[in-house]
Amino acid sequence: MPIVFSRRLRISGLILLVIGFMSACSTLPGNFETPKISIAGITPKDVTLFEQRFEV
Repeated sequence: MPIVFSRRLRISGLILLVIGFMSACSTLPGNFETPKISIAGITPKDVTLFEQRFEV
């Protein structure tokens, strides 16, 4: 009987751990500010059909 109890204890612990990880991010505030990015001085360096390289 101790093997069954140990297995149930491990499964219960794993379930609680997964629930804890899933709920950890839900406690963060949801009003994040969107970053504003602007790039100055960009010039094309090499342009092909599937790849573009720029010098910034």
